[in-house]
Amino acid sequence: MDIIKKMAEIFKEENLYPEEYWQDPNLPIVFYVTIDGDWKHDHGYIDYLMNERLGLKKMGERDVEENGDDWYQSTHVYISTQI
Repeated sequence: MDIIKKMAEIFKEENLYPEEYWQDPNLPIVFYVTIDGDWKHDHGYIDYLMNERLGLKKMGERDVEENGDDWYQSTHVYISTQI
């Protein structure tokens, strides 16, 4: 299963538009999604979908850019539990 292709399908189906998403070239079980959006409807929902539909567990976030509002940008880091 190509997880990147599945991610693209899920984002299209759910009308979600992350800034970018990719697989780590050195750690093939690690995936990244850069999200610029609301904490609940964008960040939280994508975390939920990655877990429920792809079995990806969120390990954390990096490159967080906040402005004190519910809207922010960060890169979510996921790991595949299906090896």
